[in-house]
Formats: sequence, C-alpha cells, structure tokens
Amino acid sequence: LARALMLWRDVVRSGEPQALLVAGEAGIGKTRFSREVALAVAPAAAVLAAAAQPIAGAPFEPVITALTGHLHAVGEREADRLVAGLDELSRVFPDLSRSGRGLDARPAGAREADREVLFEQLAVLVGRLTDEQPVLFVLDDAHWADHASLLAIRHLVIATSPARVLFLLTYRDTELSRRHPLSDLLAVLRRQGARHITLSGLTGEH
Repeated sequence: LARALMLWRDVVRSGEPQALLVAGEAGIGKTRFSREVALAVAPAAAVLAAAAQPIAGAPFEPVITALTGHLHAVGEREADRLVAGLDELSRVFPDLSRSGRGLDARPAGAREADREVLFEQLAVLVGRLTDEQPVLFVLDDAHWADHASLLAIRHLVIATSPARVLFLLTYRDTELSRRHPLSDLLAVLRRQGARHITLSGLTGEH
C-alpha cells in the first residue's frame, strides 16, 4: 500500500499518467487492495472504478461503466460540459450525456476506421477529468476484460499525457498465457514504465 501511494504522489506531482499492475491468485486480496488505495486518495481525487466480468458483455463495457459512474455522480450539467464536442464518444455511448441521446447510436463495436477517433476522444475526456482533480482509474479483474477495453486502456495510458491519472489494474496472474489478450497489454505497459505488485499469502512472521 505504501508503494502504491508513493506512486500516486509521483503521478499527482509530475502530471504524467502511470499504471500500477496488481497481480495475484483468486481471493488473495486484489480487490480489497484496490479499495484501500481508493479510500486513501479520496476525496481529493476522482475515483473511476469498474470490474470486468467472466461473461463478456458489450465491447468497452468496464471502461464505460467506470466513466458513466463518475459522470452520473457529478450531475448532468457538469457531465455535458465534460463530453462537449466529443461527438463520436456520445454517439457510440449515448448514455454519457444528454447531448448524445438524440443521435443515432452505433454499437460499441464501431467501424475500425472510427476506433482511433473514439480512443482519442476517450483520452480527451479523461484529460478533462484530471483538469479538476487527479484521477484513480481502477479496472478490477482485468484478465476478464474484453479486447476492446484492453486496447482502450493501452491508448489511455499512452495518450493522456500530461494528465494526473493512475491506472490500477488487478488481475489473476495464474490465468494468463502468452496468447491471453491481457499479456500483450501488460508487456506494453511495462515498457511504458508501469509498476508491478504481486500479492501473496502471509507467512507466520506477518
């Protein structure tokens, strides 16, 4: 926890996005750990959190769940200000704002040509959030996240600079293989300087 909070202070001070990868077997305490980090940084930070599910939902579901949860909390006027001008984002995910609800929504699996625009607008939205206060973005059980969400996280970590945002991803390292989609993301994030914590069982000395 001390290492995580030290990294958080570095992100807030430097204004550069960073990722913290928290690994461990099922039931070891990854979710509890992420909640303790969230409690420690709130209320001076915006905490955006979602958990991927073992049964895949719509593309981008955990990412959009985290964003919509925060936008609903700040109210419609502030939410509309944050997504103003992000037409592709509002079109694909009309629940993000009132302004997008009158548009003809396309499925979240939008055309490949639109994906880069969508990712760029996601980065703009996260950047706007960090203008007000630093952001902790938690994706729990990332080993279950859909491929589109993992690509979005990759883009956000790389493209939302400068921005005071820490991405905290928890995952079961016992369920990963070289071909697992999360393995590619972890490799990219480590090359970007992501920090890594592995949780293990306590010994008798603890």
